[in-house]
Amino acid sequence: MIRDGLLVRRSSFRAALRFDALPCGCLQELTLPERLKQQTAAIHKSVEDRLDLLRDGFSLTDYSQLLARFYGFYAPWERAALPLLMDWNAELFVGREKVPALAADLHFLGIDASSLPLCEQLPDVSDLPRALGSAYVLEGSTLGGQFLSNHFRKTLQIPAEALHFYTVYGRETGYRWKSFQKALSEAESLGDRETFVVAARSTFEALAAWLRP
Repeated sequence: MIRDGLLVRRSSFRAALRFDALPCGCLQELTLPERLKQQTAAIHKSVEDRLDLLRDGFSLTDYSQLLARFYGFYAPWERAALPLLMDWNAELFVGREKVPALAADLHFLGIDASSLPLCEQLPDVSDLPRALGSAYVLEGSTLGGQFLSNHFRKTLQIPAEALHFYTVYGRETGYRWKSFQKALSEAESLGDRETFVVAARSTFEALAAWLRP
């Protein structure tokens, strides 16, 4: 890793990955996605700093272990949340599964995904507002995938066969994020805004606890 350019790259990464910082303003005037950005900014940064994926010394072993932990979170989360989300808007959520991509990456790295431990402390996704608030976190995390895939390819020489998770939407990443935000705005009437916010925060907290116990 070239330290002279690291701060610039970290800034670029955070701008792409953190869908959070907004100017101060009246919360009532914000859309639901904007409210979620603002209300999860601090915990999002805390999780990012805790993982520190750009740190010196991050190894192929670390990468493999990270994917294994992601699999252990996404597999039970998708089983719990995707049926609700698909029933609500199948057109929007079809093809948004991340588990197949993670399983493919792990297989290439010599890890049997079926043998991995699964997270038992998931965020509450028992109804649609909570599932959507939680999905906001996981969908938003795809925004930094292009940067991270390039970073891991350069620093760890990881081939495309082990980068399916970080390139899961490819060139459609921006479009898929915008379409999710639009649907989220339209779903605001389904529940109190705070329900969405609490679900998003709980998802960040659960991820942090699971990924770096």
